[in-house]
Amino acid sequence: MNKVLLSKECYYKGIKRLSQCFPNVQPTEEALDVWYDFLNEFNDRDFTDGVEKICREMDTIYKDMNVVAVIRKNIETREMYYGDSPLR
Repeated sequence: MNKVLLSKECYYKGIKRLSQCFPNVQPTEEALDVWYDFLNEFNDRDFTDGVEKICREMDTIYKDMNVVAVIRKNIETREMYYGDSPLR
């Protein structure tokens, strides 16, 4: 089991922002719990940065897209570029 780093407060705030940018992203309570289980290994800053990157750079999140994978990809892409550099 992975270590939980992502606070629920930050998680819900990020998903709310994502839902505002992409109105078709309206997860059920069950989906929110499942998504959190797949994303809670990221810290608050990386998660927030990943969500903001999606909101800034993606045109659309289609209804059948795996939102967890979209978020993870944007967090991991960001980590690949910045790692532990002072830019973070």
